[in-house]
Amino acid sequence: MNIYLDVDAVVCDFSGGLVKKFPDFKNHDPLEYELPSYINLDELYKDSTFWLSLPVLDRPTVKIAGYMSHRPFATYITEFWLHINLFSPAKVYHTKTSCQKAELLLTCNCDLYVDDKPQTFYECTDVGLNTYLYTQPWNVHIKTDKRINNLKELESLCVN
Repeated sequence: MNIYLDVDAVVCDFSGGLVKKFPDFKNHDPLEYELPSYINLDELYKDSTFWLSLPVLDRPTVKIAGYMSHRPFATYITEFWLHINLFSPAKVYHTKTSCQKAELLLTCNCDLYVDDKPQTFYECTDVGLNTYLYTQPWNVHIKTDKRINNLKELESLCVN
């Protein structure tokens, strides 16, 4: 089974990294997906130390074919983060926009994809991809049976 995972807020604790870099972020409403104005994403994208120091959020217990992320910088940074955090080797794809994920996943023979962002979940589902929403505070309002709370749940999805 070809399983693909989003990176930030699925395997990588992006919010935890933001709290370390911007202590005020701990006061950010976890239901709010958009980042506060004091966080300049363009500057953050240039900070490879930030991306490499992000904590692990969850770890898959099944073989992963690839990782898909909306990160407008070189994939080697994500590849190195996965390596230093002892993830099994897998292909890494970066997209310039989150809406490109569905298009790219269709070309990868993806059997199952996991993402935390509601928009991406819907876009992937709408094109026929078997997509699961990874539970985060900003997506708990979405009503779906296609939801997982941790990556260990992939084990039962691979058997069915």
